[in-house]
Amino acid sequence: MATKVFGLLLIAFGAYLFKIGLKYEDSDSGHLMNIKLIGSAILLFIGGIALLLSSKSLCEIFGIFC
Repeated sequence: MATKVFGLLLIAFGAYLFKIGLKYEDSDSGHLMNIKLIGSAILLFIGGIALLLSSKSLCEIFGIFC
């Protein structure tokens, strides 16, 4: 159950970062910060989906909450 909640939190945080990446005005460094924010949001989406589809607990995956 905790794995599913953690996966949903990762997806929500990824959506938040994606939204910031689209709105962030970074004209000084050629939109490099936008690319980093959107890239990390995509990685969080992938990680969240992997945790949602996993049948293992957080203890088995990360070794925490044992």
